[in-house]
Amino acid sequence: EYLLPIGARYNAGSFTPVQVGDWVWVDFPYISHGQPDTRRPRIIGSAHFCPEGQPNTPHESWAGPESFNHQRTDEEPKPTAAQYHQSSVITQHGITVEYEPPGCYRVTHRATGTAFELNEQGVVLHSEQKALFSSKTNTKLIAGNQLTINVLAGDTILNVQSGNLSIKSAKNIIFEAGQNFIVKAKKFIEELG
Repeated sequence: EYLLPIGARYNAGSFTPVQVGDWVWVDFPYISHGQPDTRRPRIIGSAHFCPEGQPNTPHESWAGPESFNHQRTDEEPKPTAAQYHQSSVITQHGITVEYEPPGCYRVTHRATGTAFELNEQGVVLHSEQKALFSSKTNTKLIAGNQLTINVLAGDTILNVQSGNLSIKSAKNIIFEAGQNFIVKAKKFIEELG
């Protein structure tokens, strides 16, 4: 039996199961024949201990030797180095969630290095695999200053399966091709002015 965090209810709340080999604190809240019933322990928390001088907590929480080495491109801000006993860290089933000073929230898929990070410099969405974005209704991308899309290798396809494609610029529209410039249409309509 677990002592659950406040807010636990049917199909809601926070729950982390223990596994065989975990070190835990227990109490015995039930009474049998006037004595605590040791047949019905209640798990009230995980026990902190340091086998071979290393805490049994995620290494990111104390700058341990197995702290995750986050992957980033050259243009992405690099995560700050883990500090001893400064970060709140949760690692379960290959996912690490970090709350770091001075104000950073990061979720990392440890097997691939794919991560989402929110910090004072903005938002980083880093994928070591595919990155898929979808919505069943409207999708709007707004940049207050500049929007740049760099494709380092391979082709780029913009496919409007139903409806028009409109490109509008307050100033010039510039197309630059290293080789051929190909336009294919059923009809070409030219309007100037």
